[in-house]
Order: sequence, then C-alpha cells, then structure tokens
Amino acid sequence: MRHRNVTGRATFPILGLLFGAFGAGFLLGVPLNRALTRKFSDRTVLVGSLAALAVAFAATFNTPVIGWSAVLFFTIGAPMVCFGITSGTFVARHTPDAVLGRVSASNGFLQAAASLLGMLAGSLLSEALGVVTMMNLCCVTVALAAATMLFMSRRQPPVPEGVPLKEAT
Repeated sequence: MRHRNVTGRATFPILGLLFGAFGAGFLLGVPLNRALTRKFSDRTVLVGSLAALAVAFAATFNTPVIGWSAVLFFTIGAPMVCFGITSGTFVARHTPDAVLGRVSASNGFLQAAASLLGMLAGSLLSEALGVVTMMNLCCVTVALAAATMLFMSRRQPPVPEGVPLKEAT
C-alpha cells in the first residue's frame, strides 16, 4: 500500500487511519485517567503523562512504517487526555471559589496563546530545520516540561477560607 503521494505528503486514507488511531487513544484516556488518579497523586499523573507524551512523540516522528505510526498515534491520545483532565481538575480543586472563573479563563487563554505561538514558530522553524528535526525539538520541550514539573516545589501557600477577594490576591 502506498501511503504517500508524489509530493511526499500523506494521503487522505493514511491521515484518516492516523487520526482515527489518535481518537481511539483519546477514548482510552478517560478511564485510564480515572484509574491513575485513584492510585497516584496528581503530580505523578501529570509528570507521567508528559513523559509518556515525549516518548510517544519521539517514537512516532521517527518511524517510517505506517503500521507503527498508527499504533504510536494511539499511544499519544491517552496521555494527552490524562494531562488535560488532571491539570484542569487540579486547578479547580486548588483555586478559591472567588477567583476560579478568572483563573480558569486565564489558564485557557495562556494554553491557547502558547499553542498558537508554538504552531507559528514550529511551522517557520520546520521550513528551516525540517519537520522531523522540529518534531524532535518538540519532544525535548515536552520532556523538559516533565522534568521541570518533577523538580518543582510541592509547597503551595493556602488561601484561608472566608478571606475577601482583595486580601487573597
């Protein structure tokens, strides 16, 4: 089966296979996240999710075999879901009710802005460095994020209940 056309880009059936496998990994991520968060701390699930993503990305972007690519796309979905659910739940649990909406909105804005900047910078750098090289840099960045989270301080100053919003900020 030929999986690339004459321009070197993946054909639509291959993209369908890859994104279908990716979506199936997302479906697996929900029950997997529930099992992991019951057994491990949020921090452990977050670090493990980022580490799993770095490994899955590295393997995916460096395999030329389409069958392995589909399997590896499947393995990307679950840690993405685990990270998203666990980080969102962590923010909701540890943010005072009075500022939860603002914190959640700011968190969403920063994630979207980082994604847009990453897509822009990634596409420009891919032209200069090549797609595989750029994706490998992405893997390194995700691994560094996991390491940073692993070594961050666990202490978090609590905000006492009943403190007015102006005093809490």
